[in-house]
Amino acid sequence: MTRLSIAALAALLCAGAAQAPAPTGRVEAGSLIYDGIPAASATDAIQLGRWLESRSASFLDWQADGSLIITTRFANVAQLHRVRAALGMREQLTWSAEPITASWATTPEWEWNSLPSVSVSR
Repeated sequence: MTRLSIAALAALLCAGAAQAPAPTGRVEAGSLIYDGIPAASATDAIQLGRWLESRSASFLDWQADGSLIITTRFANVAQLHRVRAALGMREQLTWSAEPITASWATTPEWEWNSLPSVSVSR
């Protein structure tokens, strides 16, 4: 080996060692044991927040016209929505300060194109 190739090999080994994360120890927090898990960076925590923020919808009933009645949480209160088609936009039906816990549709056949007549239980 020439001196140049030995120097290049040494430089690569030093660069690889400088980029490797520092080994982490064992941390016990209550019943959780973190063994060899590196600490999260501030950037990781911010990006993770996007995945933790979600909104769920719960099925309540079908309408006679095939639309769907669901509840979705807004400001910690479940509100009633209608979805007219698959992958369709939600149409909010209630704006109550109290959560909606149950609903059933009673739309007569002749009233299909109007807003549904919905019974609500709180």
